[in-house]
Amino acid sequence: MSVDADAARDMVQRTRQMGVPVIADEQEAIVGFDMPRLQRMAARHRRGGGLGLKVTDFKDGPGAYVGGVREDSPGARAGVEVGDVILELSGRAVSGVADLEQIAARRPPGQPTSMTVQRNGETRTLILR
Repeated sequence: MSVDADAARDMVQRTRQMGVPVIADEQEAIVGFDMPRLQRMAARHRRGGGLGLKVTDFKDGPGAYVGGVREDSPGARAGVEVGDVILELSGRAVSGVADLEQIAARRPPGQPTSMTVQRNGETRTLILR
């Protein structure tokens, strides 16, 4: 397109994008949409809220279903198990993954908080640190 000025103008009008995205931090610059590199950069800059859980929306009602627990994560140390359904975090109801992510993102790392889960038909309260 750099050779065809009309095509370049048309692309700018259609997409409102003036060029290729460039994202940089103190370690590297990423040109374009290199997803593996963008994900590694995002992980370096992630702050707080990480629970170490793989979750999906619970299909049978409100909550977030736990499909995986990372070893030595805040979730693992609190006793979260695969198959648990997270109903509440820090006193706030969790209707699905989006709620859980928003609540967890506001949680200061290392600050103890409660998590209510349903496990085998029973409700339990766990303490995250």
